[in-house]
Order: sequence, then structure tokens, then C-alpha cells
Amino acid sequence: MSSSFISFAAEETPRYTYTLGIYNKFILQKDLPRPPKPIFWEADLLADFGSILSMEKNLYKISESILIDWGLSFCSWGVYQKNEVYKKQYFHSFSIFLSSRFYLFTYEKIRPFLYYSIGGPSYISEKEFASTQFSNNFVFQDQLGLGLSFSNKPSIEISLRIFHYSNGDLFPINGGIDVPIVLGLGFKI
Repeated sequence: MSSSFISFAAEETPRYTYTLGIYNKFILQKDLPRPPKPIFWEADLLADFGSILSMEKNLYKISESILIDWGLSFCSWGVYQKNEVYKKQYFHSFSIFLSSRFYLFTYEKIRPFLYYSIGGPSYISEKEFASTQFSNNFVFQDQLGLGLSFSNKPSIEISLRIFHYSNGDLFPINGGIDVPIVLGLGFKI
């Protein structure tokens, strides 16, 4: 183990986290309070349902309580369109991202953490989705959340995250899409 402030995680056993997350406005509230704009962005359109499958690998271990990961995610989000009947509309995204986990403390084998990922380049399947539009299929995926890690072999994580998709005003048309709250179940191996 290196004695420097930042150490590569490759010095230890590689740690992968696989997460499956779901959101449905009928199960999880859509009107939850959000962090203010300097901390996290806001969009005009809120997704009504969807799921995410992600893989993250530990990249840096700054200390026992601060970890930097890189990851890949595939998401499918949707909205209900009110016409004469409810019609579902979907978009899919593929993202690569850096994320950070800040473990707050350890109580027995439970470790609460804060999670933050900003500006993960993403490809989205639709340039026009429900009431929002983008200039092209390139956007950024941002995530903010909190969770609990249960230290067993393999360890299990439960998390709540919010997602935001936009092109960061890099292109003329910058519609945004938010996913209000995603309940995730993760496994670290």
C-alpha cells in the first residue's frame, strides 16, 4: 500500500459495483425537494418511470472515506403522454462517467455515503422527447445521491439518486430531463 495521499485502487483487490435502479412516479414521489442550482441542475421535464443498469470500478482511493470510481451505465426512462389514452414514450442513454463516494462514518458494518457524478458524456436515443428537445444526441448525465453500504463479502448497497440530462448549454437547443428519485440496489464484488 502506498503511503501517498492518493493511491491507485489497483494496488488492492479490484472492486466492482453493479447497480440496478428503478423509478416509477406511482411508487416513489415525484415532488421531492431538490438541492439548489449551484449544487445540482434542474430541467423542465421529469421522467415518470424507468430503470438503470450500471457498473463502476474503483479508480482512486484518496482515503478510507473518499473513493473515486469510473463507470458505465445504460438507462431507459419514460413519460406517460396524456392523449385520449395514456401512451408511453421512452428514451435510452448510454453513459461513461466519473463518480465520487464520500463515506460519512462506519457503525458496525453499515457505512452511509454521499454520491456525486457530474458531466458524464452520454448518448441518448432521442433528440425530441415528450416536451423537450436537444440539438443532437450528445448530452451529459449528472447524478447526486445518498446510500448505505453493508460490509459483507460481497457487500450490498442501497441508494437513492437523482439524475439530470442536458447538453450543458454547449448547443443552441438545451432541453433537460430529470429523473426525480431512483432507488438502487448494488453489489460490490
